[in-house]
Amino acid sequence: MREGYEDLTGRTFGKRTVQWPVGRRRKHVMWLCLCSCGDISSVSSDGLFSGNQNHCMSCARTRHGEARTLRYKMWGAAKHRAKRNGILFDISYNDISIPSLCPLLEIPLMRRKGSGTSHGSPTLDRIVPHLGYVKGNIRVISAKANLMKNDATLEEAELLVRNWRAQNG
Repeated sequence: MREGYEDLTGRTFGKRTVQWPVGRRRKHVMWLCLCSCGDISSVSSDGLFSGNQNHCMSCARTRHGEARTLRYKMWGAAKHRAKRNGILFDISYNDISIPSLCPLLEIPLMRRKGSGTSHGSPTLDRIVPHLGYVKGNIRVISAKANLMKNDATLEEAELLVRNWRAQNG
């Protein structure tokens, strides 16, 4: 990189934070940038200063920068299921709150790396199934809590019922 260029390392432009210079393209310095959504890409200094590239393509498409987040993916999957199954759907991704512990089984909710689910995987639950995905009728619980209806031990079922009663008055 030639001398005389302003060092942008550490500066934030919109949703992007400049990490370090990665070379030049034509007359502009290219910078490796980290978007607040986690996307990494190289951006020209001109693009950063003009404001035209202050967020990644994922953020540009969604306008909220959450396309890669778990709650946005849960929202999208629920919307798809509701449409496919003719279930009422009127929630936004902001209506989904993911706690650190399953509210029914008190086990840590953790997203599994790779594909598939584990007992602690967060799942979107309809509290009263026939009401659909509507405000006040959804919560995030563990995959295990959702599956316990079929194969729970007595102790697990008692814990589920005890916590369920506490939450539903």
